[in-house]
Amino acid sequence: MLTAMLAALVLTTAPDDGRSRLKLALEADFSQYVHVDRGTVEAWYRIACKTGSKLACKYKSSHRKTPAFGPLVKAMTPALQALDPLGGVALGWALSQRTPDGRPHKDGADLTRAAKLFQQACEAGEPRGCSELGRLYSYGVGVAQDFQKARQLFDRACKAKGGQGCSAQGFELKYRQSKAAQGCALFETGCKLGYATGCYNAGNCRVDKSLGPPDYIRSHALFETACQGGEQDGCASVARQVLLGQGAKKNEKLGLLLSRAACAKGGLHGCYVAGRALLMGLGVEQDPVAGIRLVRKACDGGDQGGCLELGISYRDGRGVQPDLKLARKLIETACKSGFPAACKQPVTPREIR
Repeated sequence: MLTAMLAALVLTTAPDDGRSRLKLALEADFSQYVHVDRGTVEAWYRIACKTGSKLACKYKSSHRKTPAFGPLVKAMTPALQALDPLGGVALGWALSQRTPDGRPHKDGADLTRAAKLFQQACEAGEPRGCSELGRLYSYGVGVAQDFQKARQLFDRACKAKGGQGCSAQGFELKYRQSKAAQGCALFETGCKLGYATGCYNAGNCRVDKSLGPPDYIRSHALFETACQGGEQDGCASVARQVLLGQGAKKNEKLGLLLSRAACAKGGLHGCYVAGRALLMGLGVEQDPVAGIRLVRKACDGGDQGGCLELGISYRDGRGVQPDLKLARKLIETACKSGFPAACKQPVTPREIR
């Protein structure tokens, strides 16, 4: 399994049906946490087209070549939207995101239109439309923030066998309602329905010591499934476990190589894992400069492990000039953002003694 991931770190075992391939291709094209090469995306469109998807047949020759959302709005024409509710969902992504990071943004091109498109897709029976509209309500982007409405939409999507809806509902339960067991169960459901990020979240639940003894073998299997689904943070988690010998045979060099590959494909957690390995000299000679560059990239992108490692580096003067004020800010922010290891980390050299 590890050899296969090392070869490509992309999804090669996608579901066989054409509609699942179409969803994955659109998710990759519109930066929805699926990071694969262009050849794979084009192959998915061809498969979906051959199995009868008119949207795939029309769009496969005009989809984006660069990660710029402007051309997406023009490419996803009303005619394409009319072929399949997923076309409306894809345009909604382009209109509600400012940068290709998979999240709706208050400065999106046309948030009102995006919300309408998601609503129409939801009413047409496309669960992804329901879950995307729920995300707008959860973030308070383009609509008034309403967590209850978001949960209702996520539940509707999940009941319609939309894996993202189950995973999003799990997130609401685990992190906003402190119902971790219920949230983790929904992550597993989302994973079984083919949503790679659900597999990644479920894997994290399996190693969350607050929920019981860690099950590294099961978590490793879940992270592998997430990685195969194009979720690069899943690939990074596989790399971390290989580095540490948790649920897999320890191999520091392979772990570093896997984490760097995940980072290069957009997995911020991979940047953190690779950066930490370089800072500590795991599987390679220590390289504080390169390590700092990678953990900073992870932190800037919102990975709290990266922020913790960057904070430790500023505390200890590892690859950077010591800055205790910044170190405290980074470590405390990581703690408050739900990264438990940061809460146990001393924030000044004096506290270490």
